[in-house]
Amino acid sequence: MEQRDSTIFLLSWAVPTVFFIVDIFADIWILYLILVIEPKHKGSSITPLSNLLLVSNLTLIGLLYFGTIYVAASAYYQYTNETSHIAYVIGWVSLGICCWCYLRFSWFRSKDVLRKHSHPILFAAFRYILVIYPIAQLAPLLKLVIPDSLPPSTKTAIFVGLVTFNGILLSFADTVMGFAFVAQINALRQTSTINQELSIISKFGLIGCCCVLLDVTLILICFICTLIDPMLESQELWSIYRVCWMLKDLLLNCNGLSLCIMKFALMKARTLRYTKENDLSIVISEGLVALERRESTVEGQQSSEGRQSQSGTDRRLSIADGRLIVPDGRLSTQRRFRNSMLLTPAMVVDRGFGPDKL
Repeated sequence: MEQRDSTIFLLSWAVPTVFFIVDIFADIWILYLILVIEPKHKGSSITPLSNLLLVSNLTLIGLLYFGTIYVAASAYYQYTNETSHIAYVIGWVSLGICCWCYLRFSWFRSKDVLRKHSHPILFAAFRYILVIYPIAQLAPLLKLVIPDSLPPSTKTAIFVGLVTFNGILLSFADTVMGFAFVAQINALRQTSTINQELSIISKFGLIGCCCVLLDVTLILICFICTLIDPMLESQELWSIYRVCWMLKDLLLNCNGLSLCIMKFALMKARTLRYTKENDLSIVISEGLVALERRESTVEGQQSSEGRQSQSGTDRRLSIADGRLIVPDGRLSTQRRFRNSMLLTPAMVVDRGFGPDKL
């Protein structure tokens, strides 16, 4: 029994310490991604500072950095056997800011999905939660100002009630997002038009929702243990409490790391899309140049031979394996080109156009 106590106690602060070390590397990597790598992929139109100040990037950085502070405070709080008031305050404040950043990031990331796949009342409720949640997150700190004259069971009941209200708000928001993401994934599977970025957001968003819901469940289990035995004198309840608290920290880190992976996956998907759009612009511009050369040659032949073109006939220009059809008339070359070549990327691929074929 005594050996099991010491083992669980060791793990209760050693595991968060390992998470803290991993989080430091993740924080450095995401900052490098936002300041160095991502601006290069977006082009010269955005600077590292302006990219950093984007709301989505600020909330993601806040989520990760305050999550790192929370893990460090949690490790020290467990190491002191939950006696350090400073670690308690720092831990809950940083966790509250971390969760609020998560909700704000989720809102900017998935508000279009929520608007499309959730009821308008639920969509409006989600927006109100963004305002209420920072206030509700301060509830755990009230434990420090509850009078000591109250029985431990009463103090614990008040504390658990406040935290439960906080958990209900977070669970409601993640449940709404979870159903919206599932609906979006099913919609993408039923259509032939695949939006890679929307698919990435939906899949990783669903993973994040599951992590947060499991997190809230584990926290509630911990508080139920304290309701049953406020001082956790029972070895079984003490063990359940410590293990659930460790798993909660694990899921919190998994959620943060999954958002980092999602950020990188979105950057790659956008880079691929920009590359395809640039390829299409090259095809169109080179086709326009070739068309102008062809028309100047045709007009020269007509003037030298003294022939006049008939109205309603078509001129056809063959480029590689595809053919650009340009109607004859008195419009300028560029206007005729635009009227007849409203191509989409899919049409370009279907017709065999590409930089390698020009």
